[in-house]
Amino acid sequence: MIKSSYAVIVAAALAGLGTGITFASHAVQAAGAPANAMDDPATKVAARLGITAYEKEGQAGGCGAPEKVLVDNDVVRVNLVSFPKDFVRCGHVKRRNHQLLVYIDPGDFTLTWNGVTGENQPPPKEASKPLQPGSIAFHPKESLVSDSHINNAYRVIFVEMKK
Repeated sequence: MIKSSYAVIVAAALAGLGTGITFASHAVQAAGAPANAMDDPATKVAARLGITAYEKEGQAGGCGAPEKVLVDNDVVRVNLVSFPKDFVRCGHVKRRNHQLLVYIDPGDFTLTWNGVTGENQPPPKEASKPLQPGSIAFHPKESLVSDSHINNAYRVIFVEMKK
């Protein structure tokens, strides 16, 4: 069952390569996000804070969290990242590519530094609700990666759109 879920996600990503990048851009625009990455609030924060470093090549998913490359070609890289409980995902770096994240398990994490605002996050007053399996997040190229603490182990598929 789990392997077939991966296959479906990867197949969907590959099937959408011709239109997937355009679709992702339209989906972000439809949600009220800026059409130009330089107009993205997180991109502006990176400029304001002088952050110019990018995620390490091959570690776009998790700053050292275990990951498995499912597809890697000149157009797209698809990684399965397995965040262990109590892992600290480092941020303060820019994304090299547009990223689409698909949560396989409940995404249970707490932001400690917010890449959209450029500010430290106070500890939450009450436990946050994990992202549900199947939840999707889009992060534009050049936006900042947030620091986060992984509350409970989960897996997420990172689809990086290189072109």
